[in-house]
Amino acid sequence: MKINLEDVILNLDDEPIKDNGLALTTGRVAVQALASGHPQDGPQVKASKFELALKLHGQKSADLTVEEIKLMKDAVGTGFFTPVVYGRFCALVEQNDSVKKKGK
Repeated sequence: MKINLEDVILNLDDEPIKDNGLALTTGRVAVQALASGHPQDGPQVKASKFELALKLHGQKSADLTVEEIKLMKDAVGTGFFTPVVYGRFCALVEQNDSVKKKGK
């Protein structure tokens, strides 16, 4: 499945969420989450996250397998991101237009 890594993550008011002055994008969120890891990750999971982070870093889009999408979504969901970021991220990755924006 082709994923756009430049989609901007919006807050509940449909405004870009910023981190250090830069808009959060699906790519930045995914790479940060994958690179951060989780205390319960074993060596194989850490290696898989590292490989996927390298694949996504600096790219505008990526063709991902179902397993890679699951790994990425799990990393974002268990990381330090808020429920709003996670929800918007998943909507963008899954191309769920009804949740990308409020629909103003």
